[in-house]
Amino acid sequence: MKKTLLQRVISLLVTVCLAIGLLPTVSFASSDRTGPNPDATTQEDTAHIYMCDSSTKQVEKILYIQVDGVSIDAVEGMIYDKNTNTLSMSDFDRTGKYLQINEMGSDFQINLEGDSTFDAIISWGFGYEASMNITGSGSLSVNPEGNVAIYSRQGIFIEAEGAPAVLRVAPESTVNVFGCNGEPAVTINETSTSSDAIIAEGKLSSGQPVQKRMQQQKYCTALDGNTYPMYTYNGNILDAL
Repeated sequence: MKKTLLQRVISLLVTVCLAIGLLPTVSFASSDRTGPNPDATTQEDTAHIYMCDSSTKQVEKILYIQVDGVSIDAVEGMIYDKNTNTLSMSDFDRTGKYLQINEMGSDFQINLEGDSTFDAIISWGFGYEASMNITGSGSLSVNPEGNVAIYSRQGIFIEAEGAPAVLRVAPESTVNVFGCNGEPAVTINETSTSSDAIIAEGKLSSGQPVQKRMQQQKYCTALDGNTYPMYTYNGNILDAL
């Protein structure tokens, strides 16, 4: 029995629908985890930005915290805007202090105006996101004397804990960062990002563009039980430990 034109069209539509249903689902990229983690709202696990004392390791100023009833400290030369997820620094010299960042999303930015200094910057992912995007036409010096050991002796330490994590330096930005006693200037640990974990389009460390070469030679076990690579940066070459 010959099929009518209508039957053929219906048959074709059914086939197309079945084929679409067999296609794999698309998972969200790390860039979809924007803004502070909406689920990190308790004192034990909260999205936050703290300025801490390098000697005592105690929180001195709360620049942002996602917990109701906790006041935000005003700090001259540095302010956080949640609408743009941007921490702006303007000639902010804080030798003896370091920044601690937790679960602030893939679009978290540090915008530089003028020249700013910190002993260290530490970012935690806790399975959410730990990326850091440095923008602005200013400069940032991290551990410029190379003699401060806050956490694992790196100037910038990103502990992704199984989360995506990328350090980006925008073309107009300058970041001079040093490790302590010969340790790497930058370490990104336990990141689920498989490539380009450090993207320096601007100037990083010694003032030269980073050569994009990474080798995954060491893996670390994260909180979720999976193993992830550790990336480090020292000088002008990207390497893995």
